[in-house]
Order: sequence, then C-alpha cells, then structure tokens
Amino acid sequence: TDAMPMLRALLEERFALKAHTERREHPAYALVVNRAGAPGLRAASAAACVDRGPQPRRVAAGELPSCGLLPARPGGLSGRGVPLELLARQLSPLVRRPVMERTNLTGLFDIDLEWEIDEAQRAALAVLVPDRPLAPPNPDRPGLFGALQEQLGLRLESTRAPVDVLVIETVARPTEN
Repeated sequence: TDAMPMLRALLEERFALKAHTERREHPAYALVVNRAGAPGLRAASAAACVDRGPQPRRVAAGELPSCGLLPARPGGLSGRGVPLELLARQLSPLVRRPVMERTNLTGLFDIDLEWEIDEAQRAALAVLVPDRPLAPPNPDRPGLFGALQEQLGLRLESTRAPVDVLVIETVARPTEN
C-alpha cells in the first residue's frame, strides 16, 4: 500500500532505524495431494459464484458469493472459483508457517473446509471477540490437518523454504518533536 513507504520513512527518521530484508531457509509446509488423490476437491462451478471483477467483494446474505474469495472464519474456509495458491496463502497464518502450493493441480476450485479449533484458539477468540460466543467443542470434527485430508484430499507436508526475513541492523530511542 501507499502507507508502507511513509511508515518506513517515519521509522527511519524518528528511530534511526536501519533494516533490510534477506532470504533465509525456514520451516514451511508444502500443500500436496494425498497419496489416494483429491476426490473431495471440486472443480469450480460457473453457477456457484458471480465474477465481480478484479477486486471481488463480500456480498449480502442470500446472494451468490464473489468468485475468487476464500474468507476464513473460526474453524472454516469457504470459497468459489478459488485457485489453490489462495488456499495455501490462507492456510499460512492458521498453521503459523509459510505454505507453498505444490499440488500440481491447475484451475479453479470450489472449497468448503470445516475443522475444530483448538483450545488456544478458543481462548484467543474469547478475548478478541467476547460478544460472539463460539459453538461448544465438537470432538467428532477433525483438526485443520485432518480436515484437509478428509474433506479435500490434500495434506500439509513439512519442508523448508526460502522466506523473506526483516533484519534490523540498528534502532534507537525516538527523537523529540
């Protein structure tokens, strides 16, 4: 965004910040197809979503969803006309590692994925969104890793990958106004 260069200039000026990025090998996951294939992964249906242009938007309840979005909610992802690269990007913060799309599957997919969130996530959501109660835990629902395998026929395989890392060289107390 346009704000990032301004923020960086402010930090450099006020905090004498000197930093750079470099690529380093870090733990990551590769999104791959299960050995038995991906029978739960559905090719996109043109009738399941509406193309609302290059910047699709969320829509009101009752309307067809925008193609190309994969909104997340606690314990779920659902989207229509979605590339698997977007699924990999959405999974990264959920598993706290970069996820690389390595399925070798091309095209767009309709994705519905439901899993049980763990106790740490429940506790964090209770603090962050206290006015929105969560459904009680369901021991019959799989966790995220199991849901990927059972529902989509995909899995996350542990690997290492080059990742851009911010390296702070120097920083100082802020200067006065």
